[in-house]
This record gives sequence, structure tokens and C-alpha cells, in this order.
Amino acid sequence: MEMEYAGKKVNLLPCPFCGGDPAIHSYRRLGSWYRIHCAGDGCLMVPVTYNYRDLEQAVAAWNQRPGKEATS
Repeated sequence: MEMEYAGKKVNLLPCPFCGGDPAIHSYRRLGSWYRIHCAGDGCLMVPVTYNYRDLEQAVAAWNQRPGKEATS
């Protein structure tokens, strides 16, 4: 899903558990922090990234998926 956030275009993969849309959450406390979570209705897992100071790092963490060797 491509979206614009804080003037930047980001491409986020859907939730790895329910396929729902992700949402970016940011807040300011001693600087800017970002995290990404599943905003899908009914997601039973509610995945969320750690907090990152950089939006690109949060996006990379959300979009990380295991390779084939991790799924066997």
C-alpha cells in the first residue's frame, strides 16, 4: 500500500497476519518517534514495530518478512 506521510511517500506491506492495512503512529517526546501497527478490524495478533526515530527504519521493520527457510 503506497501512502504519503509527513510529506514522504512510503510503501507498506499489508499486515502479515490478517492482510489488513497498516497505520503509522508518530509522537514527539525528546524528538520524533515512529511505529507502524495493523489497523485492520478484527486482527487477532495486533502486530506493531518497535519505536524508531527514523520513518524509513520503521517502514523497513514493518515490511520485513521471513524468507522461505524460516517458514519450513
